[in-house]
Amino acid sequence: MVHQLASHRAPAEPQLVYVPGTDQRLAVGAVPPLMLQVFRIPKQGGLAIPVSVEQLQTIPFTASYITIDDYMSPVVTNEEEDLDRSIALLSSIGSFRQRISVSTLLNDIVLDGHHLESLTQQYLARLEPAMAELLRSQLDTQDGNPRVLLSRQGVLTAIREIIRRYDDEREDIGPTLESTIALVHAVSVTLYDRERSHRDDPTMEDGKNRPQMEFIRSHIFYQQNSELPQLARCYLLWTKYGDSIVRTSSPCTPTELLAKATGLDIQDLFAFGFAMLSPRIARDELSSWSADQMWITKSYFPASVDQELLDSFLSLVSANPATLIEEFDKSDSPWNFLPFQKWPVLRVGDQYLILDLVFFLERITDGLFYDVNTYEKNISEQQRNVWTQVYGEMLELYVADLVRMLAPRDLATGGRFVYMEEHFREAFSGKICDTGIDYGREFCAIEVVSGRVKVETRVTGQVDSFDDDTERLVIDKARQLHEISLSILDNEAALTGTDRVSGREIVPILVNVGSYPVNHLSTSVIQRRLDEEGLLQDSRMVPLSIISIYELELLLLILESSGQTVPCILRAWQESDLVNMPLYVFLYTNSYLSEADGRRLWPVAQEDIVQLVIDRLGLAEDHGVPI
Repeated sequence: MVHQLASHRAPAEPQLVYVPGTDQRLAVGAVPPLMLQVFRIPKQGGLAIPVSVEQLQTIPFTASYITIDDYMSPVVTNEEEDLDRSIALLSSIGSFRQRISVSTLLNDIVLDGHHLESLTQQYLARLEPAMAELLRSQLDTQDGNPRVLLSRQGVLTAIREIIRRYDDEREDIGPTLESTIALVHAVSVTLYDRERSHRDDPTMEDGKNRPQMEFIRSHIFYQQNSELPQLARCYLLWTKYGDSIVRTSSPCTPTELLAKATGLDIQDLFAFGFAMLSPRIARDELSSWSADQMWITKSYFPASVDQELLDSFLSLVSANPATLIEEFDKSDSPWNFLPFQKWPVLRVGDQYLILDLVFFLERITDGLFYDVNTYEKNISEQQRNVWTQVYGEMLELYVADLVRMLAPRDLATGGRFVYMEEHFREAFSGKICDTGIDYGREFCAIEVVSGRVKVETRVTGQVDSFDDDTERLVIDKARQLHEISLSILDNEAALTGTDRVSGREIVPILVNVGSYPVNHLSTSVIQRRLDEEGLLQDSRMVPLSIISIYELELLLLILESSGQTVPCILRAWQESDLVNMPLYVFLYTNSYLSEADGRRLWPVAQEDIVQLVIDRLGLAEDHGVPI
């Protein structure tokens, strides 16, 4: 279906494609933008999608990643038996510590386009001339579609293979950069092909659905955030907004529940987490990166740190190889990185290694929700349900504050033209909306959805699961927005106290917390469902905008820097050729923001976190832990 939309031809056999995102516009003109994702804050990311060779020629600004059969086919074939032997050999070279160190170093490098390009040139220089020339020809841009050396999915798959061979020690030789990259290229061949044999999943038997779900999983996997702003947002959620819960009755505050679930308070979690993360994100030039320096021990932390609390933190975020192997053996989906998400730090003896920076950041921020969720569920399902309501209220309070700052000021009273849930309930006999902004001609009706995309969608790629996610995370909220929009249009005076505004338009906005992908595929599904139910079809309603909390924060930055309002920006997005991409792709592509702007989010909270690390760890500001 996707291929036919793009080129009006039937798709050929799918291949894996990596879509990079460094200063590139990913869709132009009449080309239907597929679900492409850009990561400009702070580093390059990308998207792995299956696409045929013919389709590559129809989608500009895409790039495939290299696999081993692209330039080593005389040495390593892609026959499954030969490929398995090659993977086993390449993932067993040298000691386990050496293997995992070099592969983790590659995983850091692949997150940054500049470093990845430098690595590519180094790798080409080390290959035999004939092989280097063949690889260089594969990397050269063809029809506007370049290729890249590595993908994060491929590197994490290589790390998974190395961990599975934990007991296979070979001390005679050590892994080289070349052998580790070759391992990534070997496992990259398997990322799509091996799933073909999984016929026990009825949703995957239908070949027409498999590429679409590969797109969806790729999009979700490659979503990222900037480190300090994400830490700052999480810190505010658990402290300021967690202490402001009024709607949901709970005997404990969120921070008290977190302490019960983890044995740590939020300050300890952030202090230890940021201290571990900071040296890995502080490196600049590729020459300063060393695999030997990837590991840390408890002596890395100041001696004054409470050792019991430190042990609790390390137990929370780390696992030994045996635990990871046991978890990975439960599923061999090429998107199954759940064990790394739960335990992003590898523990071997008294040494610790962050395997993936993105997962580590998620673990000490968004992942805290699941710690409490599991703790409460072990007590009772009722307590777990209360916790989800508490967390949802925390998010709504946070968004409400963002909305207040986005709303225009009433020059007569000094207040702002913003409305909260209680205002809607009173005005429209119980019909509610989380919040709204009156801009005069336009009225933004805003709903927050805190639900998460299910594992069956993002890991195993079940179509029914994605349909269910779409229903509960988007369509159900769209019904609510539709009802409140009609109420405002029919009797806005009940809410605003003023007569009907001439030319009034409703701007429905859904703020999505749970990583629901916004792309060509998902927006097509959503629009079809909206059309079938007649939702948000009134000519006085502009198309539904689905944005993330991060994108809502970016809209605030733009308002502060240029004065452009939310309706103005969303209208430009809806009218652009990037309408089926995430909002922030449009914002950066059209120079609404720069990379530096993204780091300005919540500067006071960022400063508080840095000071928290200094205070909790007993550091002088010139301590060796870079902060």
